[in-house]
Amino acid sequence: MVKIEVMEATEGKIGSIKELSTDEGISKLKNKTVEELHEIAEKEGLNPSEREGIDGTGIGEKFKIPNYDGKGKKIIGIRSDSGGTHNMDYIRIDTNQGSTKVIFGDPNKYKYNMTNKEKGRIIFINENKNKKR
Repeated sequence: MVKIEVMEATEGKIGSIKELSTDEGISKLKNKTVEELHEIAEKEGLNPSEREGIDGTGIGEKFKIPNYDGKGKKIIGIRSDSGGTHNMDYIRIDTNQGSTKVIFGDPNKYKYNMTNKEKGRIIFINENKNKKR
């Protein structure tokens, strides 16, 4: 069975793709788009592939980072999906050590796809309504 974690959304902005390899960076992902993450990767000189649409029931995009040479955990791709099968927005971060699916919403409302076994780490980001962004 896949381990499911719940994390509170935190204030602040992601300034570097490398931040996505940390829990602190992941907790800042709410309201970020693949387009914005792609722009960060470009500004950092990571030479990301062009953003492209994804197949499936939701609306999403993806891109790869072929030349990322960070030490330790290396981000190699980012993908988003909105709605669709799971009925929630998420961003998947692919690394050289596996993938992390960051889902925005209540884990009790997530629709699991029984034909597609979940792999990697799954984190639900709870939005604290009392915190400002």
